[in-house]
Amino acid sequence: MEEITDENPIFRLLDLIPNGIIVIRSDYSICFWNACMVEWTDIPADEAKGTNLIERYPALKNPIIYSRISQIFEGGPAVLFSSTFHPHLIPCEFPNGGLRVEKISCIPFYQSTGKYALVLIEDMSDLTNQIKAYRTMKAVAEDQRDDLQKAQDAIYLANKALRETTEYLNNLFDYANAPIITWDSGFHITRFNHAFEHLTGRNQEEMLGKTLDLLFPDETRNASMRLIRKAIEGERWEVVEIPILVKNGSVRTVLWNSANILDPEGRILSTIAQGVDITDRKYAEQELKESEERFRISIEKAPEAILLFDINQNRYIEANSRAEQIFGCSRQQLLDSGPQQFYKPDQPDERSITETVNEHRLRVQAGETVVFERNICNNRGEDLVMEVRLVQLQSADRRLIRSSFIDITERKLLEQEMVYHEQELRQFSAALETSNKKLTLLSGITRHDINNQLTVLMGFLEILEMMQPDTSFRDYFNKITNAAERIQAMIQFTKTYEGIGVNAPVWQNTRTLVDSAAKDVAMGDIRLVNDMPGDFTIFADQLIVKVFFNLMDNAVRYGGNITTIRFSVEKPDGDCFIVCSDDGAGVSISEKEKIFERGFGKNTGLGLFLSREILAITGITIKETGEPGKGARFEMTVPKGMHR
Repeated sequence: MEEITDENPIFRLLDLIPNGIIVIRSDYSICFWNACMVEWTDIPADEAKGTNLIERYPALKNPIIYSRISQIFEGGPAVLFSSTFHPHLIPCEFPNGGLRVEKISCIPFYQSTGKYALVLIEDMSDLTNQIKAYRTMKAVAEDQRDDLQKAQDAIYLANKALRETTEYLNNLFDYANAPIITWDSGFHITRFNHAFEHLTGRNQEEMLGKTLDLLFPDETRNASMRLIRKAIEGERWEVVEIPILVKNGSVRTVLWNSANILDPEGRILSTIAQGVDITDRKYAEQELKESEERFRISIEKAPEAILLFDINQNRYIEANSRAEQIFGCSRQQLLDSGPQQFYKPDQPDERSITETVNEHRLRVQAGETVVFERNICNNRGEDLVMEVRLVQLQSADRRLIRSSFIDITERKLLEQEMVYHEQELRQFSAALETSNKKLTLLSGITRHDINNQLTVLMGFLEILEMMQPDTSFRDYFNKITNAAERIQAMIQFTKTYEGIGVNAPVWQNTRTLVDSAAKDVAMGDIRLVNDMPGDFTIFADQLIVKVFFNLMDNAVRYGGNITTIRFSVEKPDGDCFIVCSDDGAGVSISEKEKIFERGFGKNTGLGLFLSREILAITGITIKETGEPGKGARFEMTVPKGMHR
């Protein structure tokens, strides 16, 4: 359809109404200016049409008035401006110069060409003129029945459009995302939408006709009803916070705005209110407030000095009490000048303060945590060394840098003292190493000389035994020979014991250790079972192979009728056990600990003692746990971290 024009029968009819009629588009441009308006304003219709109503009448620019008219084009209801509060929104003068007292109604209607608003201006100054004009209109209408029929047809179409619009508005009301409620002048609920049902947990059917006070919690009911009464008295809510009681007993906080629906005489028929549930936002705001308070307390109670720098403001905005103590000045002095005022010229990084401050801020803004040391002299004249840590804090609206200062003066002094003692230790170690080398050399020479003399002694003993045919001396010769061999074994023990702990422990494969040690043992018919995993290693002294040798050698020498020697590993959580077991005579209960003592045993009495010492280098322990008569069982406990 084309744009509405004066030729439309309904508009020709509106030309006869004794009230001002203006039709405007959604951009407030005038598309109809009836004869009454021409009479009241002396503005011809052709001149008025196409101009902007708001620009022509500035009083309509008032934000509240403007918004109420605008809501018509957004699907809102009709709007009425009473003659009591707004008598001259569109000034129309009497011929004598006085202004008419007006009641203005803005009514939405729709055409296929768009949305329109009909502005009805009623002159409340003189009802007699209205009655006379009405009679004139009636007479003219009777003479123009055909036009009236056309007008009725137009009205029918308008009503149809109105019904469609009403249906649309009802759907808009019912399915709006925001909770909406209406009530009458007696505070009885007349309607609310699905969003309001969701908000309160109540069905519309169970609440229609009931009073509004049921919707409010006890502690805020009176205050809420006072706000409701003010709305009924004509006050319009722009934003007001009213708690709503949910059916399950919980309370939701809702922001409301309201508008009164008036009859043509300006009387309030009902009030409509639309809300926004801000409960979650309130909780979030409270949580943010509590979080900020916790953050403030954590800074204030922190053991280190803390300052907050606002990058946007380019200044320090917070300092805790520890900062006042360390720098020996007031909080305000720190905020005004920053900690740089206390930095000494000589710094550990040997760079200028200005250069490093800017560089550090850029690195922190890039997401890096910057840690460095600073030499300071506080207000008390104390020279301190500080460890400074810069971290960017996350904030929605600000860029903050947290600077923490930890006094490490004592630590630095201790480090210097440790360096001094470390130098001393190195000197002592060098001297000790020299002494050990000399002792090792001396003991090696001594062992060599003793072994040479023992060889000579045993040789002469053998010659003397051959030259003495008397067999009664043979027992003495055997005892002397055994004593010499025992001395020779002890000399060999000193050489082995001297090597314990000399070289650093290494990771060693246990299966390989068992196989290597077995090569030096005269096993005879005894079967060796090596159940050690091929990839199982332990961290131990490099002489540990002698431990495996001693265990097998002792089993062969003293185990009795042995047929099998077995090596295996058990791995419970944490520590693990390396087990050497046999099927021989075993060890008596009284000797289970004694066998590890130096000198105990039938040979040198040094083998198991030496084994325990070698294992102890890396914290490995050994004990005998076998059952006497059923075989020996040696368990070596390897601590966690010493096996893999």
